[in-house]
Amino acid sequence: MKSALKKDFFREIRRNSGRFISIFFIVLLGAAFYAGIRSANYDMKYSADRYYDDAALMNFRVAGTLGLTDDDLEDMRQVKGVERVTGGYTQEVLCDSGDVESVLKMIALTDEVNRVTLEEGRLPEAADECVVDVLASLNYDTYTIVGKGTLPYYMELTRDSSSIGDGTMDAFVLVEPEAFALDVYTEAYVQVDGAAAAFSYSDEYDDVTEPVKQQLEDIADEACQRRYDQVRSEAEAELEDARKQVEDGETELSDAKQEIDDGWTELSDAEDLLNEKEQELEDGSRELADG
Repeated sequence: MKSALKKDFFREIRRNSGRFISIFFIVLLGAAFYAGIRSANYDMKYSADRYYDDAALMNFRVAGTLGLTDDDLEDMRQVKGVERVTGGYTQEVLCDSGDVESVLKMIALTDEVNRVTLEEGRLPEAADECVVDVLASLNYDTYTIVGKGTLPYYMELTRDSSSIGDGTMDAFVLVEPEAFALDVYTEAYVQVDGAAAAFSYSDEYDDVTEPVKQQLEDIADEACQRRYDQVRSEAEAELEDARKQVEDGETELSDAKQEIDDGWTELSDAEDLLNEKEQELEDGSRELADG
């Protein structure tokens, strides 16, 4: 029975060899495509994880509307599990290139975190030099472009949203920290101890970073209130100085007005004295003529 079935099986294959070969390759391609998709998912994640580690990608980015002070960075460093906290400077600007107006984000270079990967050129060596995004194809007047590169937290073709322009950031520009005239940091980059050793897309990574994230959120309200009080105190001090200058100006104006009034009084007295002397002179001349 088995022998007859086997003979019939091969007979059908020989009789419909073209159909069999077509079905065979369809199944083969389908299996290969499925296997490739399954393996590519892990390979892409593994490649991304290695790139993140090589570039020292931050685990969290902390931004402050009123800026971040050294005290804020120190508070973050005291959080259990935090390995390193680095302050950063950013500024959104509009770049007019002919008929096109683009939104660029200027970012200060950092050595220990979020290292740039150069595609061509070199890193800036002066405050008026910059490395531009590989997506940027603009001409700049203020800065000298010395290279093009990528950042580990901008892996997609789209960039961040923006508060200026059309609401979308077109590209980024990397400059030296000395290019920013800011008294406080605009954001901070937090690296978690043990996060680099964990696979970026695993539960182990979440177990390492989530407790730190929760602690950072716990100290956020106090830090925001402290910064608000500091900014308000500085503003009130400037307002008080302005009021003092206004009061001093009003006092000087009052003194000047008094001096003017005193001058008019002295001038009036002098005119009266002059008139009196002229009258005496006229009387004397008349007496002399009568004599």
